[in-house]
Amino acid sequence: MKPSILNSALVCAVALVFAGCTTTRPSTAWDYKIIRGGLSRNAMAAPLEPQLQQAGGEGWEVVSSGGDGTTGFVILRKPK
Repeated sequence: MKPSILNSALVCAVALVFAGCTTTRPSTAWDYKIIRGGLSRNAMAAPLEPQLQQAGGEGWEVVSSGGDGTTGFVILRKPK
């Protein structure tokens, strides 16, 4: 009799673990922002670094970036 109780408890525990693994978390809604700026002193655009420092202080995080060597862009996001 005891082995069947232990087996039942084990089956319940395994079922609870698998049920917890398959539940989904609510997705986070994001705000996105694109910053453009110069990457060198020769660039015609405003410097990118001060803009990034300010955005970081406001809670924005970098998602992606790119550029052509003199100007660049950074895509940022933060939770709504």
